[in-house]
Amino acid sequence: MMEVKMESGAKFGAQYWGERSRKASSVPPLKGVMGMLEDEWASSRILGDSHSSIVDLPLTAVQGELLSVAAWYDNEMGYSARLAEMAARIASSGSLVTQEAHKGVLAVS
Repeated sequence: MMEVKMESGAKFGAQYWGERSRKASSVPPLKGVMGMLEDEWASSRILGDSHSSIVDLPLTAVQGELLSVAAWYDNEMGYSARLAEMAARIASSGSLVTQEAHKGVLAVS
């Protein structure tokens, strides 16, 4: 489990952040990478899940401008899934680097 606490810069409730997280997880680039837990669950729910992060919405909390988000993950499965996606991307492009990672970095073929 990881917990992130940050200043949101705005006073929105946990429901607002839950809706934003839900929406973000349903479209690229986070679709398939970030999952959502909506209700009570058991730890067996996490094992074998290929998401890199599974946000536990009932644990999302807001106090003033401080936002707290808890997320779970199966480290080996999530990492393996992202590694397989990267290998497939490289294989389909015929290139080691298909986009510039940072300004000024040249693509390598």
